[in-house]
Amino acid sequence: MRIFLSFPSELESQADNIAQFLRNCDHDVFFSHDDLPPGDSFDARVEKAIESSDFMVFLISPESVTRGRYTLSELALARNKWPNPSNRVLPVMMAPTPLDQVPTYLKAVTILEPQGSAAAETRAAVDRMLEAKSEQSRDRSILPFAVLSLASAILCSLVATYALNVLQYSFVVSDAGARSCPA
Repeated sequence: MRIFLSFPSELESQADNIAQFLRNCDHDVFFSHDDLPPGDSFDARVEKAIESSDFMVFLISPESVTRGRYTLSELALARNKWPNPSNRVLPVMMAPTPLDQVPTYLKAVTILEPQGSAAAETRAAVDRMLEAKSEQSRDRSILPFAVLSLASAILCSLVATYALNVLQYSFVVSDAGARSCPA
């Protein structure tokens, strides 16, 4: 699973800890301080990283939701990719931030408010969300087979009913014919 981690520079050490927890669970995490070499095009790399990601973790703090911050640009790219943030974006409240300052897109889903280790709780929440997404995907992949199975059962029932009616009619006709013929 490719995860894009969005955070303001003020939360770099906490974001690094979260990235390590996620990587320890074999997630491929885009962490800008590790994945953006000096001299490379920052905007293009971030845009490409979000486009190739399966999921985003957005660390909320007063700094990350301040107008003009790059984190809001990253969020806009995510919103373009995933108009519905459900099971795609995990907002994590890292520092007390008034909800009226949090973008509506992030408030459309439950905001994780860690009580203990932010890294451990974020990793657990990501795993739960990915599991739910996987179950939804499995359910969707079974649906065509369920519909086909139901259609086959209905068709078989109709064919069996028709065949029985034809068979009964043929017995009635042959029985009536046998009685009408003089012996």
